Formats: sequence, C-alpha cells, structure tokens
Amino acid sequence: MAQAGEAASRAMLQRIGFTQAAAEAIWQNQGIDSMDEWKAMKDDDIYTLCKVLRRPGGTTAGGAPDPGVPVSARAETNLKLALFFIKHQERVSRDVTYADVTLP
Repeated sequence: MAQAGEAASRAMLQRIGFTQAAAEAIWQNQGIDSMDEWKAMKDDDIYTLCKVLRRPGGTTAGGAPDPGVPVSARAETNLKLALFFIKHQERVSRDVTYADVTLP
C-alpha cells in the first residue's frame, strides 16, 4: 500500500510541475508521505519546502556541496494552489486523493 501511495504522490507532484527528482526528494528526504501531512501545511511551509529542495545544504558522497534539485516558481505556485484545493475539499467534507489534484 505504501508503494501505491508513493507512486500516486509522486504522480501528483509531477502533474503540477515538479521534476521527478524533486517529487522523489519530497517523498524520501522530507518524509511527506500522506495526504494528512499536506492538509497540515501552510503556504509558508510550501515556501520553506521548496527552498530546502533547492539548497539542502550538506555535501554529497564525494565531498562536494549538495546541489539540491531544481524547483520552478510555477511548480511552487501550483503546489500552493493544490494545497488550497486539498484543504477546501476537507472543509466541504469531501474526500480527496492524489489523483484528484490536477492543474485544470
């Protein structure tokens, strides 16, 4: 079941403009692995998440600075809009799944 959730979460992120590497980093490195965690986030949390993805700090296995993953401003804005949609669905007592989150 966890793999299905992981695949659905990654697909959602890629649909709204994140690269495959960024979607993987959100799931694995940041540990955002459930719809409840998205529901608990605020716009400032999205800003911080994208900032950490772009510049995570630390070094790679070779000792070079970790370059992070690219996150476009469009993807960040789309994630904020997706977060609004997810929270709206909760407010009106509707279930929401990763498949429900699309750009249109």
